[in-house]
Amino acid sequence: MELRRSSGLSRPLCHRLDNAIEHAKDAAELAAAWSMLPSVARTLRRGRSTRASWRNSSTSNSLDRRAAVLADQEMQVEGCGAPPCADAILVLGSGGRGESLMGPHGDETASKAE
Repeated sequence: MELRRSSGLSRPLCHRLDNAIEHAKDAAELAAAWSMLPSVARTLRRGRSTRASWRNSSTSNSLDRRAAVLADQEMQVEGCGAPPCADAILVLGSGGRGESLMGPHGDETASKAE
């Protein structure tokens, strides 16, 4: 995960956030991970980080990626089977450029192979 590149004071907190996202087993655990982001942002701000928006984007993108994996797993458990084709979640706009602030605002789209 990208947040682990953080330095100094924020590194342990970013590491915990990365792990919470990476190992989330369901939507509730993802929500708990997301709730850690304000603490990360405050820590980065205190440390005068110039990469806070990049870290916010990275976290949001990691959450999107994990949510897609969990949704796929849940559909298979519910008997829907494997996806009929390859798919992807694309992050556009400020999120794709690493310029997001605290809240995501719908710059994502889904794509599927034919």
